[in-house]
Amino acid sequence: MAGIPQTRTRLKGFITLRTVPGGLFQADAATIANNLGLTTKVGAAQYLMINQDRTSNNVRREFGPEQLGRPAESYPGLPNYSVEISRTDLYDINMMEAFGFEGIDIVEQFVPIILVAEQVVPVKRDGTPLIINGVPMEPRTYVVSGVWFDNFPIEFDIMAEDQKFVQEITGIASGVFVQT
Repeated sequence: MAGIPQTRTRLKGFITLRTVPGGLFQADAATIANNLGLTTKVGAAQYLMINQDRTSNNVRREFGPEQLGRPAESYPGLPNYSVEISRTDLYDINMMEAFGFEGIDIVEQFVPIILVAEQVVPVKRDGTPLIINGVPMEPRTYVVSGVWFDNFPIEFDIMAEDQKFVQEITGIASGVFVQT
């Protein structure tokens, strides 16, 4: 049985995608991560990026002589979450259908989804995780909630070197959670 290479480096290429249609109207992220058997397996992604940023790093200034215009304190701006996914489109199911929707029109998505990405760890022959300095390596489960697709391009390019159809979509999200 071929396994994941044994290394301390967390490998990014071993991602399984799961989903829960209904997004914000489902259980919280920790409950979903603990009950992966109840999610729908979409397959694997060739590329998955979970983006998190803040609108700005705001500062409060006081213009007294002792401050000379320097910030008195900083405080966080509002967070933004988004995802990018690339997956080969298959003859029997397209990307929208894989996530539980019909057709290829972006308006077919009528509810947000919860995107679950599982990241596995290297294991020994007996199936137990590798142990580094007495601590077993643990898999990670990323739960991205409230995902709406905001970009769903369909590209045809006869000149491309790789002739397979790869769907590359982006979406906005309401939050991200990780469980080890």
